[in-house]
Amino acid sequence: MTNRLAFCVFILLLALSPTLAWCQAVSNVRASQTEDDQIIVTYDLLGESYQTFEISVLLSRDGGQNFDITPRMVNGDVGENVKPGRGKKMVWDVLMDVPRLQGSAFVFRVTAMSKQRARDATVAVLNVNSRVSTPDDETPPPDYVPYEKAPQILKRAQPIYPEEARKANLEGTVWIKIWVDKAGKPRKVVIQKSASDIFDQAAVAAAEQFVFTPALMRNGEPVDVWVSIPFSFRLK
Repeated sequence: MTNRLAFCVFILLLALSPTLAWCQAVSNVRASQTEDDQIIVTYDLLGESYQTFEISVLLSRDGGQNFDITPRMVNGDVGENVKPGRGKKMVWDVLMDVPRLQGSAFVFRVTAMSKQRARDATVAVLNVNSRVSTPDDETPPPDYVPYEKAPQILKRAQPIYPEEARKANLEGTVWIKIWVDKAGKPRKVVIQKSASDIFDQAAVAAAEQFVFTPALMRNGEPVDVWVSIPFSFRLK
């Protein structure tokens, strides 16, 4: 490729059980381009330990209007029998599939389908803006970064109470660590401590919607930092 590619990553999660839609989620999606022009997509896939998923991917060249490219030279966590877990990874050999692919308005559609349940389909859509970057650009900040002004929350999102937790009268708190970048956007979300796995995905989904003012150094320059936020789930 003559130009580095910039991607807007569009994730389509197809969950076959309405009651389990909250726990069949794709999050923490990142897309990066290697020096030899392979595209690496990483993601977290949450679900029950007994489940397996069929993962497929399509590509649009017109901002999501038409998904007319099916990447075939893809390996890793794609295809049948993909188990839930964090840090799932696909590697696409772009030049083998589309030798002259260029542009900056590409959209991926990744579908995760559960085989264990076969009820009416429900659809949840998660938009994640991600630019293709070199590996160095994906290096998170250290746990402690000295700064003059701490990030301030501009936009909060309340987590959706998991229906199964509500039915079981479960309560708890999930501590989330958020990588806040120089623009004040959540770059990565990590679970620090959790009362129960049943609340994890709801807390992660809420954290990914937060918006902050960036942390500022003494000279006024923004800096990447981690912030910790608790999400409490209490029945009224």
